Amino acid sequence: MENTVENTFNSTFENDLGAAPKRPQFLSVLCILTWTMCGLSLIMSLYGLVAKPSAEVQKQQIEQIREINPEAADKMEASINASSQGLGTALNLLAVVLSGFGAYMMWNLKKTGFYLYIAGELIPYIGMATGGAAALGALSSLGKGAEAAGAIVIGLLLIIDIVFIVLYGLNLKHMNK
Repeated sequence: MENTVENTFNSTFENDLGAAPKRPQFLSVLCILTWTMCGLSLIMSLYGLVAKPSAEVQKQQIEQIREINPEAADKMEASINASSQGLGTALNLLAVVLSGFGAYMMWNLKKTGFYLYIAGELIPYIGMATGGAAALGALSSLGKGAEAAGAIVIGLLLIIDIVFIVLYGLNLKHMNK
């Protein structure tokens, strides 16, 4: 004679809690794409810190440009001085961390991650509005082509950021606090 004991605790416990919410596949894809871009951005930022030319090399480059276009050299010098403070890199790293962590929270279906993600996506534009003005001025002194290329790149990045914010926003209904 066998003694069998039925364990009803597990099924009762699961029934009381209800099924765990399931993350939509589209949200998973968005998070993975975000992490990919955050990783690339992090690598580029760190490479920019390591591969930055020395002050002597930068001065030589500016002097070479000064012979051709003194106005461009002045603007580039102002741009280099503004970027040497490291504010741009610090803002970029903060943006990458906020965006990546926000995506992680949304992966776990937390609405707070959406707002962190938005903050991380807005920070670079704040940096461009403040310290990036000198860099954009240097681009404009190099000619209309360089200025147009810079505007196109910034415009494309802005469009991509808006699209991702909207797509994440469409997934808010699947997230809890």
